[in-house]
Amino acid sequence: MTPLKDLTITSDFIFKLVFGQEDLAQHLIEKIIGVKIAKINTLETEKTATNSVYKGRGVRYDILLEDEAGTRIDVEMQAQGMDDELMAKRCRYYFEMLDFKRLAVRQSFSVLGDSYVIFLCDFPIFDGLCKKYEIGSFCRRNKEIELKDGIYRIFLSSKGGDGDEDGYLGEDISAFLDYMNGAGADPQNEFVKEIDEEVQKIKGDSGKQEEYMDYIRVFDEAKDEGRVEEHDKNMRDFVLNLLKMHQTLPFISQACSLPVEKIIEIAKDNGAKYEL
Repeated sequence: MTPLKDLTITSDFIFKLVFGQEDLAQHLIEKIIGVKIAKINTLETEKTATNSVYKGRGVRYDILLEDEAGTRIDVEMQAQGMDDELMAKRCRYYFEMLDFKRLAVRQSFSVLGDSYVIFLCDFPIFDGLCKKYEIGSFCRRNKEIELKDGIYRIFLSSKGGDGDEDGYLGEDISAFLDYMNGAGADPQNEFVKEIDEEVQKIKGDSGKQEEYMDYIRVFDEAKDEGRVEEHDKNMRDFVLNLLKMHQTLPFISQACSLPVEKIIEIAKDNGAKYEL
């Protein structure tokens, strides 16, 4: 277990406490998306979303914000490397859960607000050349044709190269990505200085130390019981579905955060075939 004093902004515990504050969350998001956020209606951390219609996998959003215009914005800190395909599919599912139950029966699709999913990664992504990637829905034959679906995918990498256009990131986000890399607070950047002050305040708070210990206990209990991430009670079914799709053991292991040995055990217990 990493002591509280050694945690950084990339840790799940610290990230949610810092950006559970409206002013910091709003500033971070606005600088990333380049759009002014309307008045915030709700800001939640560790918001769990489940599909009650069928027993599907749920998600737990790190930071989930909704403004009065109906825009929903999910910000995820990704401190563990994953391949591009898995990251894309995780992003896809987050969008699906963001829109679930947003419309009443017979309500027009036109009332759907915009949705953003933002991944903050501390590892190289895609071609590794840039720090920020905005992925849209475009026509393959004519890139000038864009699907106006209100979906915005934004991926940032603190380990990306210097291929971004000058000014594209902005001073605050550039300094924040450096901070994710452990560079310390930039004395010239007020936003990151404020973030660092909050981080240090959390580390020095004895009450937060107790909260962190409770957080670790919950995590360990979930891990011991074979429940990870959202403590998904349907992990077995999810693994079996991936096996039926002929996914390999390494892929399933990464997708489910389970050791290969556990996946083989699930397969054998349920008479499912598996591929190495």
